[in-house]
Amino acid sequence: MSISFVKLQNLKPQFWIHTNSKSGFRSFTFIFGFVAAIANFVNGIEGAIAETPNPYIKAGISNPYVIRAKQSEAISYVKAMVKFQQAYFLEQNTWGKNLEELQSGIKSESDNYLYSIKIDTAINTVESKPNIGIAIHMGISKKPELNSYVGFTFLSSGLHSNEITPLRSVCESIKPTMKPPSLPKWDKKMLTCPEGYKKIRS
Repeated sequence: MSISFVKLQNLKPQFWIHTNSKSGFRSFTFIFGFVAAIANFVNGIEGAIAETPNPYIKAGISNPYVIRAKQSEAISYVKAMVKFQQAYFLEQNTWGKNLEELQSGIKSESDNYLYSIKIDTAINTVESKPNIGIAIHMGISKKPELNSYVGFTFLSSGLHSNEITPLRSVCESIKPTMKPPSLPKWDKKMLTCPEGYKKIRS
């Protein structure tokens, strides 16, 4: 059975960038029209592979193509969450505390993952009052064979100005896990992935 990927180019996100003259920030509105399409794509891949002869089942292991398809949902959603969060900060000057505030269209639970947002003030990447901390966006696996994902948004100040910019970073667990990650590491210059995670393109 062959699987066609011809229409996937229509699932790319689009960005509109504008300048906020009052704040001096460059901000964007992120239009994420393929949240539901990703879920449908994952279900379609699972269904198509389920109809083909599967040597992995006989060997007692999970099909790597199905695993990757399921993980692609979490990768896309967590990346979307941090981008929505950046846009939210540019408009509200604070972090969105949950998915509803971000108006991302992403549900808190799917068949394979739990999605949530946490604000943590233990790490402060810029001097600010009140301490705004960082925003943590999690896609935690519900299945023992899947990796988990976490994305961070944090603030950075310019070297020669008072401009503050929201930055983002996304990490993937090195091994499959159903446990939430620890806090990222902050060395006063750079925010790095938690222990057991590696950075991926955000």
